[in-house]
Amino acid sequence: MNSSAIQGICCILLKKGIFFLILASLAASSEASLPFSELMRARIEQMRSSGAANIDGRQIIAINLIADAYIRNSFQPIWGNQHNIKQLVALIQTATDEGLNREDYLYSFITAKLAMDTDSTIDEVDRELLLSDMFFRLAYHYHYGKTNPKRLSRSWNFSQIGSNIEPVSLLLKASQSSNIKETLQQLLPAMPHYTALRKALKQYRNIKTNGGWAAIPAGPLLKRGLSSERVPWLRNRLKITGELAQESMTSTDSFSTEIEQAVIRFQQRHGLEDDGIVGPETLAAMNVPIESRIDQLRANMERLRWVSQYLPQNYILVDIAGFRVKLFLDGRNTWTTRAVVGTPYRKTPVFRSLMTYLVLNPSWTVPPTILKEDLLPKLRKDRSVLREKRLSIIDNAANEIDPETFDWSSVTIKNFNFYLRQKPGPSNALGRIKFMFPNNYSVYLHDTPSKNLFEASQRAFSSGCIRIEDPLKLAEILLQSNKGWDRNRLEQEINSGQTRTVNLNRPIPVLLMYFTAEAEEDNLIQFRKDLYQRDASIIIALNQPLSQIAVIDMPVWH
Repeated sequence: MNSSAIQGICCILLKKGIFFLILASLAASSEASLPFSELMRARIEQMRSSGAANIDGRQIIAINLIADAYIRNSFQPIWGNQHNIKQLVALIQTATDEGLNREDYLYSFITAKLAMDTDSTIDEVDRELLLSDMFFRLAYHYHYGKTNPKRLSRSWNFSQIGSNIEPVSLLLKASQSSNIKETLQQLLPAMPHYTALRKALKQYRNIKTNGGWAAIPAGPLLKRGLSSERVPWLRNRLKITGELAQESMTSTDSFSTEIEQAVIRFQQRHGLEDDGIVGPETLAAMNVPIESRIDQLRANMERLRWVSQYLPQNYILVDIAGFRVKLFLDGRNTWTTRAVVGTPYRKTPVFRSLMTYLVLNPSWTVPPTILKEDLLPKLRKDRSVLREKRLSIIDNAANEIDPETFDWSSVTIKNFNFYLRQKPGPSNALGRIKFMFPNNYSVYLHDTPSKNLFEASQRAFSSGCIRIEDPLKLAEILLQSNKGWDRNRLEQEINSGQTRTVNLNRPIPVLLMYFTAEAEEDNLIQFRKDLYQRDASIIIALNQPLSQIAVIDMPVWH
């Protein structure tokens, strides 16, 4: 091919390129000249047909909700009121106050987009779609949380069915009444507990801004009457978080009574033995970095968003990390007792169920896990375990089997087709009462003969079940609606030694939850040890850009 031919082809291609550019320009010009309603209609149709949409590379998530909103609004602008826009942007800016990330709501991009001086209809449509999507994102995260608890816990069974929030109506009504801020904030947990956590989050972020706290150097025990160069470190640490008054005049190395009382307050706030002595556990709690405490608050605010809309008026809360069982009646915590929960090796699961009955003088059937991992290995070596623990061997026909008939050396979990059962009595592993609610984990509340364990500050000793300190009081309260059942009747039935099942006339929901930071009645924040190491996965999910989270994590509103 000669040079003149090549030049001719290039010329043709150049002309065609210019032609196509002209066509594209004309199309864009034509599109821009369309009325807002027609252009929005076209964009909505495109979004619904493709199932995807983005604006300058930013993904639109709530496609179906946005489509429904503009169809119901006759494809007219929803965000024509500048006051509404300012309210939404302000809420996005302060999303960090809720432990969320403002860039999940495209704060920088939206503020830049809104600052553009343009009358383009295309830009107007873009802004509408962006603002509506951000409204739905915030609304969803406020009401349900950003993270999907089902992804973080296989036992999670709280259903989102039943929420009375209809998001499209929510947006349209808020837009028409110009109360975007109020509408969205009403979706946050309406709980003093949540409000206290938000306040604490602000407080601890201020502490971080002011330099946080220095780690107290390691060393021997610090207690009243001693002098140490580490005491000023301790005093400063206690002042920062308010256990010691700022105006405290002491400036010596002496561990005073005032400091001891401040240490006790710190220990009580952190679920530690409140002996006023700075030992290894107390020192470790004091030296937790400020960033970790901030994350702890954020994780627990998220947990509250998961459950706040599902809380009934009456329920039993098993506070796993706090080692307590609380009874809520008419929405108020009316009774609390200490509890023992599962070890880190055999964690108490998180789930919801319904307590329907209790059993007096229960027998105890050894759960498969304990049978496999604990008892069978012992029995292969020493059959006296059966006698010591008052265990009987029961076959599938409920017959008791003579243990002497077994060749224990060859017994395995696979060939041992029997049950080990402990007869009722004061030394029974379940004590004298168990409280039953159906679940897949063989977990329930029960009494225990090991009362001494309730004196420990960290009470993770069980194989997953929840042992409670005062089961008789709980039974008394729950049976108030059962005619003829009072404290005396309960004690008589228990003293009889006979096993008896008592159905509750008023079954009550049971919520097994895990909170590592919570507020007491005085709104003072209580930090708890992350016994099962569950906070980290929530923080990772909260910090993950929303663009990397599957849309299925907004299952209700997509």
